[in-house]
Amino acid sequence: MIDFTVEPDSADRLAEAFAERRAAIIAGVLEGMGAAMTELAIATASAAPHRTGRLAAAIMASVKVRETSKEIKGTISGDVGKLHVGLWQEEGVSVPATMAKRVKAMVLIGQDGSPVFFKSHRAFRVPGRPFMNPTLEEQKPQIIETLRASVREATAGL
Repeated sequence: MIDFTVEPDSADRLAEAFAERRAAIIAGVLEGMGAAMTELAIATASAAPHRTGRLAAAIMASVKVRETSKEIKGTISGDVGKLHVGLWQEEGVSVPATMAKRVKAMVLIGQDGSPVFFKSHRAFRVPGRPFMNPTLEEQKPQIIETLRASVREATAGL
């Protein structure tokens, strides 16, 4: 005769073990996502156009990891203040014609970093120079490995 017995509280112990493992996995993903987004920001800032350095600095300062009930999301941004400089560099931008009416002159930053003063300009298009999406594609395997390693480390011993 073979007896097999299941204690009623074993389901509770199993549920507790799963809850511990879930918490450890989430903690590992949060830590790994922060590390992965920092690595991505470093690579993206290195690939960014460097006229003034403000775009690279903004990318480095933009690393965020958010947790909701549905997802853990890591982001970096190419916004410099309220200006979407990273997006403009990535996709290009059309600049409409402008004429200074109430000011003596307007100023832009020239390619060498020095100010360029003018009273008006014709409409022009700045072509895109993608750097954010190509960097993300290059870094995807490293991001995945960073997340895996972090979860492995967080769940070791469970």
